[in-house]
Amino acid sequence: MPVMNDSQLTDQVINLIAKHALCKPEKLSVDTRLGEDLRIVGDDAGELLTEFSTTFNVDMSNMDFDNYFPSEATADMHYYLAQLAKNNCINPVMASIKGLEVKFWRLFSKKKKYQTLTIEDLMNIVNNGKW
Repeated sequence: MPVMNDSQLTDQVINLIAKHALCKPEKLSVDTRLGEDLRIVGDDAGELLTEFSTTFNVDMSNMDFDNYFPSEATADMHYYLAQLAKNNCINPVMASIKGLEVKFWRLFSKKKKYQTLTIEDLMNIVNNGKW
């Protein structure tokens, strides 16, 4: 891979994330969090990280995926996403409904805290060549 300056690297990483998040690159910054801000979790996160690894030729084998993202179609994933939705509700009725959804999924979830992965973290991984 040709040597890139920081600006080029930022643009390439952001463009890849934007493609997977189905949003415009201008909406993203190095502080954007994959799970919390973009709701990229489960298989979507796995596909993104696989393409990221291939595109930037980085070794991701030491990453513990389960520390960063809930698995696809699990109670943990539904609980995680419901919490995010509830926290972003401004309509009190919808916030109440989302609160009930959080309580429901909490019954079946491990209630695990996930570590945050930002676009800046991914840029650092590219610079290091590995996780």
